[in-house]
Amino acid sequence: MRLAALLCAALAAALPAAAQQLYYRSNDAGMLRAAGLGICVLSPEGTAGEAAQAADVLTPDIAAALALLHNPRRLVATLRR
Repeated sequence: MRLAALLCAALAAALPAAAQQLYYRSNDAGMLRAAGLGICVLSPEGTAGEAAQAADVLTPDIAAALALLHNPRRLVATLRR
């Protein structure tokens, strides 16, 4: 959980102001649609169906999402149609 909080803080600091407004004021589905690569991390509290449909990739947790980014071949295989 702490790693996820640190990553969120780092991403928020790196995002331009317009992207931060999109993140904080819009729903997750809109953000996932606008992203070059939309990764939806499933949550124990539940995940909105609209967000899951808008994502390019669904992962069970943040570690799996980061593993995909760390190993681009897995990501290519995941996105293969």
